[in-house]
Parts: sequence; structure tokens; C-alpha cells
Amino acid sequence: MGDLSVAGPLSFAQQRLWFFDRLMPGNPFYNLAFAHRLTGPLDVPALERAFTEIVARHEALRTRFTDDGGAPRQVIDPPYAVTLDVADAGRAEDPVAEAHRLAAAEAREPFDLAKGRVLRVRLVRLAEADHVLLVTLHHIAGDGWSLGVLQSELSALYGAFGSGRPSPLPPLEIQYADYADWQRSHLSGEVLAERLEHWRERLLGMPAVLELPADRPRPPIPSHTAGVVPFEVPAEVAHRLRAIGTERHATLFMVLLAAFDALLAGYTGGTDIVVGVPVAGRDQAELEDLVGFFVNNLVTRVDCSGDPTFGELVERVRAVSLDAFDHQDLPFERLVEELHPARDTSRNPLTQIGFQLLQEKHTGRALDLPGLEAAPFGDHGATIHLDVEMCCWETSDGLSGELIYAADLFDHSTMERFARHFVALLERVGAGVRLSELPLLTGEEARRQLVEWNGTAREFPDLTVVRLFEEQAARTPGPSRCRTGTAR
Repeated sequence: MGDLSVAGPLSFAQQRLWFFDRLMPGNPFYNLAFAHRLTGPLDVPALERAFTEIVARHEALRTRFTDDGGAPRQVIDPPYAVTLDVADAGRAEDPVAEAHRLAAAEAREPFDLAKGRVLRVRLVRLAEADHVLLVTLHHIAGDGWSLGVLQSELSALYGAFGSGRPSPLPPLEIQYADYADWQRSHLSGEVLAERLEHWRERLLGMPAVLELPADRPRPPIPSHTAGVVPFEVPAEVAHRLRAIGTERHATLFMVLLAAFDALLAGYTGGTDIVVGVPVAGRDQAELEDLVGFFVNNLVTRVDCSGDPTFGELVERVRAVSLDAFDHQDLPFERLVEELHPARDTSRNPLTQIGFQLLQEKHTGRALDLPGLEAAPFGDHGATIHLDVEMCCWETSDGLSGELIYAADLFDHSTMERFARHFVALLERVGAGVRLSELPLLTGEEARRQLVEWNGTAREFPDLTVVRLFEEQAARTPGPSRCRTGTAR
């Protein structure tokens, strides 16, 4: 590329984040960060050289975003040498606590998209052979998959450079700017019109919001601070869920989403359940090893009315999911532009609740640096742009998961209860069981739940999914009785 920068259009996803950054400059809400503790003799020059090579390989990591007469442009700068900024925490009274403080501060430090770089790499020194590596990437330049690419390439390059060998990585066939150009040209004319018409038909009349009962009022500008509740699903339950899927020609993802939809119906009192499902957006082999912002959010809209059996609900989810996956190339951002929902800075447009089934907890491989023991070092600066997101992944012992929630809205104890109810529902579903027969709460928990939400001291000894929202609806008259903003 020489000394010249190259300018080009942004992808649809990048453009949304650019406009958001212009609306709220200096925000850290779209920072992606990971930290690893490296124990052993660290070869700092090899580490710097590895990051320098990564930056040279991926144009997305040396891209700035400028204003060209009111329109955003991405400017790709020439490769540069990465020099690690080293902070010494070893002199602190508690070096590890100081390292956590520095990691949290780093994860929340904003980027300047027009002038600064979109990747930051720093070291915290605990002792001579004990360091913490901090890596922060702005979402406009990458996604969760990209963090896995970074970790994988860092492992390969550090090992090679530390032993005097050249880079073992093959050249990249394309760059993210090529993808952005392709996306703009592909989604135009008849193709764009067909995709937009398809999604307009699928989402016509959908609820404006799907809102869980919150512990406090929704702030006009969310902090995006996330809380996390881990949970486990026993192996025998996971096995039974897979069997239900096999009977209905559905994947485990579809079965789990059906259960989640049923739970949301019970909590919100609605039967028109809209959930966002992230997809990697890397349907071409050339994109798999590329750092960039590819992830897309699919809108799944499932009808839970008519008291279906769980098996019937799985079939509904299967049909909706397959249809959504077949039309996943329309970016969520372009769909929002087309449907133009009412502007509301307090919540995500179209979908406020998300669900995903991962192959494993962390995308990509863990760091494997020769001569070093590498281990994750906390989860600093975790953010969420939805109200709630349910994440599951398969394990040798069944299923594990995390319920990620907006700390602005919910107490940790509330979300612990929500996660318990999800697991309880999974334990009790059967293909022939109707939603009205699915036990959700019993005894004292049911009484406390309804006291807290509805101000009633009545006790419901055998509360089901259907009865939960029926009892809530009966106590709050009017169109807003379900707290979703929509009448059934």
C-alpha cells in the first residue's frame, strides 16, 4: 500500500456505529476487550512483532473513520509498528488488584474513530515473569469471532518470532474494505427490494417492544453495563432436548429457542414473541480468518398463541428460524432503516432480547504462547446493548450458559431467578406437553414473584407459564397490562 491511505465506503454495520459515535462521542459502549495473565519469561520484542504483523495483515485494524461532507468514509492507513505500553503494578500494595483496576479502566477507555487507532494493546507488569496482556478493539473494526482470530494468530506468530522463524500464516485473500464494497453493490436494486419486502411481510404488525418486568425505571441513556448469571443444564436434560429436536426435525438451537420463547411469553404476557439471534455473517470461506465487523442480528418472530404443545412450538420456531437464516444477508441496520421504528435512545430497535447457542463459551482458541502459562484475567468492562441475552453452549456434561442482562434495569437476584426458571422449564418440557401444562413456579417462590410484581398476597401453588401471564394481566387493566407496550 506504500505511504498512501485508501478511502472507501463503510459496511452497513459500521455505518450504524459511526452515527452512534457521532451522536455520543467519547463513549466506550462498543469496546471489545480481553485480558490474559501470562506467567513465565515473556519475550516482549516477539510479542510486539506479532502484533505488528497482525496489524499489517488486517486493514480493519489500521482504519480510521472520517466525515466526508456529512457522510462517513473509512481511511486505511499504512502498517505501523506496535510498541507495548507497560504499566508497573508490582509496586502496588496488592499488584493483582491493581492489575484488575487497570484492566477495567482500559476496557472503558473510549476510542477516537477519526484520529486514533481502533486497536489498543497494553501490558501490566506484576513481577519479572508475571504480566497481564490487555487487548481492546472497537466493535466497528471487529466482532467476537474477530477476537478469536486475533488470539489464534497471536499464538502462531509469537511462537514463530520467538524462535527466529518467519510468519507461518498464509496471506489473506481479501480485506474488510473489499467486503464492504461487495455488500453495498450486492444489496442494491432488485436484490435489496426483494429482501426488504420479505422482511416487511414477516414483521408487519410486530410488537413495538418486548419488555421484561424491570427492577427500576429505564434510563433515557443506558450505560450498557452488563451483569452475568451462569447456569448449568444437566446432561440427561440436554439429551432429552436433543431427542425432541430429532422427533421434530429441529436442531438443539431451535428447541432451546422454543423454550426461551415460552418463558418470555410467561414473563411478559405476550404471545407474539420477538427475539434477536446473532449470526456470524461469514458465509464465505475467505471471511473466516478475517478481522472485521461481520456479525448480523436476525429477527425471529414466533407465535405462541393457541396453547400449543411444546413440540408444536418447536415446529413453529423451526419454520421461522429456517426462513430467517435463508434471508440473513440483509443487514439488521438496513432493516431498521426500512422499518424506521420510533427513535428511542433507551432501548435497542426491533429486538430487546437476544438468544444464541455457541459451539463453546469463547470464540476461537485460547492463547497458546510457548514458554508461558496463559489464563483469562477477569471479564472487565462487559457491556450489553439489549435488555437481556441468553447464551448457551454444549459441554461434555450437558449444557452451560450465561444470562447477560442490563444492570441498569435488573437486580442480580432477579436475573438469577429468571435463569432458574429457564432451567426448570427445560427440565420439564416434553413434546406433547402444552404451554398451559408447563410448571414454572411453585409454592413460596410463586407467591413472592406475584407479590413483588403485582402487589398481591395470594398464593398460587402450581403456577404454569400460561397462568403466570394470565395472573399478571388480570391485575393490571388496560392495553399496557402485560408491560410490553402492546395489547394482545
